[in-house]
Amino acid sequence: MDILRRSKKADLNLSVQAIVILIFAVIMLGLGLGLIHFIFGSAREKVAQSLAVTELSVQPTSDKPVTIESEVSIKFKGEKKTQIGFYNFKSSSLQKVAPKIVLCLTADGKEVDEASLPTVAAPPKPSMDPGIAEGWGAIIKLPDTLDTGAVSGTGFSGALTPGTYICSIGIVGCTPTSSETACIVAPEAMPIKTTDFTLKVTS
Repeated sequence: MDILRRSKKADLNLSVQAIVILIFAVIMLGLGLGLIHFIFGSAREKVAQSLAVTELSVQPTSDKPVTIESEVSIKFKGEKKTQIGFYNFKSSSLQKVAPKIVLCLTADGKEVDEASLPTVAAPPKPSMDPGIAEGWGAIIKLPDTLDTGAVSGTGFSGALTPGTYICSIGIVGCTPTSSETACIVAPEAMPIKTTDFTLKVTS
């Protein structure tokens, strides 16, 4: 009887140990999956990508062809992912369509120099037919210049210092002529359409 009792006690101890090990394994598996999700989620946040128009929080229309968040906050010399949308209101197809920040003003109305404007990373749309809307998960990046931003004359140059700016984001693209199958977007090309948003640079 004593041997049988000890055998049952040993079996019980083994069962308890097995349950503890199983619980520990489940917890570790959950932590591992959570870490993987966090890593891949963070990576996706830093990659510019195309978005279906239905994924945009504000969808572009013929009345409002260009959309972006009304206010975008970015840390000094930092970057942030944001949604941008465009509706092709033109009567012809467009090629190499992409967003671009074309103007920023300081709170006191000084124009930011072109070299100090934020850049937009977004994959160009090869072609957009009339009446079609598209979206981007774009990355807006502040200039990473060593110079501290400062007003000089009538303009502002250097890194955008913490503060509030009014910026215009435009959509650039091109339309090939009847004799062309493709066209080129010149660096100085005027935007097809623009819209304004508030840029807040934080410290």
